[in-house]
Amino acid sequence: MDRPWQGKTVLIIEDSDLMIEELTSIYRKSGMNVVGCAKNGIAGLEKANNLNPDLVSLDIIMPVMDGIECYRKLVASKSDQKVLLVSALAREDRVVAAFEGEIDLDIFVEKPVSFSTMEDRLAYVFRTEDGGAIAEESGDSVSTS
Repeated sequence: MDRPWQGKTVLIIEDSDLMIEELTSIYRKSGMNVVGCAKNGIAGLEKANNLNPDLVSLDIIMPVMDGIECYRKLVASKSDQKVLLVSALAREDRVVAAFEGEIDLDIFVEKPVSFSTMEDRLAYVFRTEDGGAIAEESGDSVSTS
């Protein structure tokens, strides 16, 4: 399997220390370099701006700024930012319905995370040019504030 994410950098934005450890292990096993971690969306945006990671791994439910708002701000400032939204809510119908048409549903990863599922999602985001944003008619990535 071609693994274009090998050697790429990832920033983990997650409020659970246990999940940070688990995700760090999975990303490293996949051949990625974890360049930093943040515990909320605001700190994550600052780190993403400073570190310019190839991928941002983003929890949905976090204090201060949730993952959806952080995602919106990330893609507004860098439309080609690759993002995976990692959450226990990833496959809940209400979440899917709420963001269908705004966020590519294939960038959601359900917790608990398996190595094979993560590799499938990495293959998806590193195969696409827009990092998971839904394209408008003009071909530009959707940016919301």
